[in-house]
Parts: sequence; C-alpha cells; structure tokens
Amino acid sequence: MDHPDGSGLDRELANSARRSRLLDDQAPPDTVRVPTDGRPVPEIAAEVLAVTGWSAAPDGAR
Repeated sequence: MDHPDGSGLDRELANSARRSRLLDDQAPPDTVRVPTDGRPVPEIAAEVLAVTGWSAAPDGAR
C-alpha cells in the first residue's frame, strides 16, 4: 500500500528489497555494491570513483 501522502514510499521500499534480492541471487561475485543509507553524496561518489578507478578531474586536469 502506498504512503498516505501519495508518495509511493511503500511501493519503492518493496521494489528496492526485491532488487536487492535479485542482486544477491544473480549478480556476478565480483559485483561491487556501494552502501548509500545515511551517507552524504560526496562520500558515496568518492567510493564509486575509488572502486571504478575513474578520475574526478576532467581530462587533462591535475
């Protein structure tokens, strides 16, 4: 059932739980999952950059 204010929160939480189970069951063992709950966006972004090896700087910048 959706949240009383119409936000669909309950549906989104159920979908998130379903997707998490799918990842547990079907993702390759080397799949990286970055926890996001309660973390600031810059911290999450820094972890994603570190895990992927991507650079936060534009091409040619140092």
